[in-house]
Amino acid sequence: MRYLQLAGKKITALALGLDKFSFSEQEMFCALAEEYLSLGGNNFDTAHIYAAGESEQLLGDFLAKRGIRDRVFVGTKIGFPDREDHWRSRLSFSELEGDLNLSLERLQMDFVDLLWLHRDDESRPVEEILLDLNRLAKKGGFRAIGASNFTAERIQKANLFAKKEGLMGFSASQIQWSAAETREEIYRDHGICIMNRAEYDRYLTLGIPVFCYAPLAGGYFNKLIEGRPMSEKLAARFDLPENRKRAEKVSGLAEEKGCSLAAASLLYLAQNKLETVVITGAKKIPHLQESFEAFSLSANKPYTFPF
Repeated sequence: MRYLQLAGKKITALALGLDKFSFSEQEMFCALAEEYLSLGGNNFDTAHIYAAGESEQLLGDFLAKRGIRDRVFVGTKIGFPDREDHWRSRLSFSELEGDLNLSLERLQMDFVDLLWLHRDDESRPVEEILLDLNRLAKKGGFRAIGASNFTAERIQKANLFAKKEGLMGFSASQIQWSAAETREEIYRDHGICIMNRAEYDRYLTLGIPVFCYAPLAGGYFNKLIEGRPMSEKLAARFDLPENRKRAEKVSGLAEEKGCSLAAASLLYLAQNKLETVVITGAKKIPHLQESFEAFSLSANKPYTFPF
């Protein structure tokens, strides 16, 4: 397992994502979280918006009942746009403060280790957004801040401003990144940032870790290599000639390493030149174990972009 230092803690480079967990899946979540901890994980990723708040509540209950809050790293995301009006930003100070306070209540915590802004608002100067976050930091509730779905250019601009003014800057970024190339136009209308060559090159100079969501590209490689059907949505996002070539490399890696296809495709992220955290969306224990498997494999040298 790889580790990194963030917000004063040593954390695992494999995070357990709680995107789709709701009250109806409490038993499943608890079993998965117990397995995650037993395998050495300590990094949980959730959000104010996930499962209408039930995700945060599940995590808060789980950690409180076991009395292990001080042993884990918790990040949550706030400021997600209104689902009925996706382009109306929710990054005002009052909205951020309201989201944070409700998230802390759900999580049963005095603070989260990492507070993410879930989406950017590019109509506002990033320096202005950062000033609001630093104002919020004075009230407590979080140890560090992260930028989810911000471009690397905006993060760099914010952090240069923070350094100049003696403020808290962004300590991490979270974007969509996998071994599969993504059709950017599919995501463009949803305010989502993905890893591409320009982003990667800028991250090489930024010096902050990148948290990768959707790291398995919805199981694209598994389905393609095994000849299983994929949804129109999945094909629209990932079924590109370049990815069909990469599938051959994933298949070859799996054979060479004697590992699962999922572990082979995650190896690219787990052993990347950038400091990387993989957010697993696994909901079954065998799939979680495959994610950990990727960190037990070795690469001849760190991977870079592209795969």
